[in-house]
Amino acid sequence: MHSLYERVKKVWFVIWILLVASWGWGCRKSSQNPQGAALSGQSMATSQGSQEKATALRFRNLLAFHLGEQGLNPQSIHETMFLQPNSLNNIPKARGIESFLKEIDKLYFVSKPEDWYNQGRSQPSSPVTPKSGSGVVTLVVFPGFSSEFIPVDPFEEILKLGDRGESAFAKKVKPSLEAMTDEVYSVRDQKQRPVKLSEVVRVGSYDRNGHPWVNIIMLSPKLGSLESIGKLASTVPIYQRRLDKILRKTPDLGKIYLLGHSRGANVALEFLRATSLEARKYPWVGRIEGLVGLGAVFYGTQMADEVFSTESSPQQQMRVLLTDLMSRLEEEPQGLTGKAYTTEVAARVLRNANAYRKVLAQFTTLSKPAAIDLLIEEERLRHVQSTRELPGLLGNFEMTRGLLFDLINMQCPFSCYFQNIKAFKQVVNGVLEGIKSLTTPDRMAWWKHESLPTRFRILSLAATMAGPVENHKLSPIIGLPHYGYCLPDFTLVQRPSYYFLLNAGGGPLNDSAVSVARSRYWPQLDSMSGRSYDFLGVMASHHFGIAFPAAVVSQTGGGNSFPRSALLGALGSYLRDL
Repeated sequence: MHSLYERVKKVWFVIWILLVASWGWGCRKSSQNPQGAALSGQSMATSQGSQEKATALRFRNLLAFHLGEQGLNPQSIHETMFLQPNSLNNIPKARGIESFLKEIDKLYFVSKPEDWYNQGRSQPSSPVTPKSGSGVVTLVVFPGFSSEFIPVDPFEEILKLGDRGESAFAKKVKPSLEAMTDEVYSVRDQKQRPVKLSEVVRVGSYDRNGHPWVNIIMLSPKLGSLESIGKLASTVPIYQRRLDKILRKTPDLGKIYLLGHSRGANVALEFLRATSLEARKYPWVGRIEGLVGLGAVFYGTQMADEVFSTESSPQQQMRVLLTDLMSRLEEEPQGLTGKAYTTEVAARVLRNANAYRKVLAQFTTLSKPAAIDLLIEEERLRHVQSTRELPGLLGNFEMTRGLLFDLINMQCPFSCYFQNIKAFKQVVNGVLEGIKSLTTPDRMAWWKHESLPTRFRILSLAATMAGPVENHKLSPIIGLPHYGYCLPDFTLVQRPSYYFLLNAGGGPLNDSAVSVARSRYWPQLDSMSGRSYDFLGVMASHHFGIAFPAAVVSQTGGGNSFPRSALLGALGSYLRDL
């Protein structure tokens, strides 16, 4: 079983170095409330918990309807969406933002995914037919952290139909996207390059009876654009420019909500805040009604905290190594010609090679995460019952090709050497900045000091994987269908990341990137009081599964079975009724 740790260790090293991902997302008068809208008493806390449970039941029944409409068994809803156990109905009364977050973390830390599953199983769904109504719901999807390194977009199944012109919304909008242009940064070329707007914005729709029920406008970051990493504010002007071209010319979009997966929810929040301040320049912001967070990292994740901690851990050690490497890597000498230039180039290449060797040597000495022993035990128990699917070389060829030729330029490894060094440093620094934006201090500072208008409603959907090994036994729900138990996403990335987050203090109720407590909106942590919000519930999947069919393709080409189309349908049904 020692080989498992070495395999996971190598995978995480590749993730860090190649940066494939870091999964480790009507106006009411408002008032400033720097300490958060703290609850005034236990009765209000109980009322909040009861209201949220009723909201989740309502959404669950809509989801059951859409599952049935797609030919899936609506009675298996408890395998798709869990329900909050009664033990979490009473919200802590702690006052102040920091103390409230600590109390919520403590409350959720002792809650187990199996408790949520059993609560849902004991409460059968009653599928509710949605109101047909008129108009449509449009979701503008903001991608998550490092999503440019994943070869598919959230809700790829719907978007592929749009690419082929097989969805009602795409038929209507795609021709105008083809006719408009934009620009995108290329880290490989170190400059902006012109593109058709359709290359960076994809469209599709979830249709019912030949008519769009939910439109999707997907802000699709390209590999090497740096749009899914770096600081939140760096992407906002880019998305403002692109959406301005679309929303000005597409008036009949119905109710418009932003949907942010993972860190994309944080980018969307900053987008709403910044764009509202420029409402005269972007009048269409008045048509946006709110935000849906899907696996959102609203209040930071303990895994990012560990990366930037002063205490030693594998993640912290890797960050120190990479930071040291970035400071040592030398770029092309300037102001030299002839022999002096050639001599200096040779010296810098040699020093860079020594810097790489030093990092590789130190990597082998990284300490072992405490949670790895539980992961190893789980791997041993799982192999008794099942056979893992390995990554497919052909299926992942596009990702590899992109990393080698779109992120850096391996077509000219020698003449493009310093260009590749500069690109590598930009990406690594961007990733580190992006991870820092996911730390608890950064997120809490945003909520404490940024005034997002309260007219924007915030909805949230979280997810959780099965609980860890206990008493030398697997979690009884680890084999639920939407976890992709044997797929590479689960075995190579999501499950190790689940244990790493558990080890960092995220608790067993986490989706591999963020805990449920941090993935849902809390009015007590908002500097603006009086905001409408909806906690729609917890999905039985992982951080990838709720958004992507597969980030790492298996040999059989199979993807995660989570019903993302039905989820979109249910979101549309719920938002229509607001």
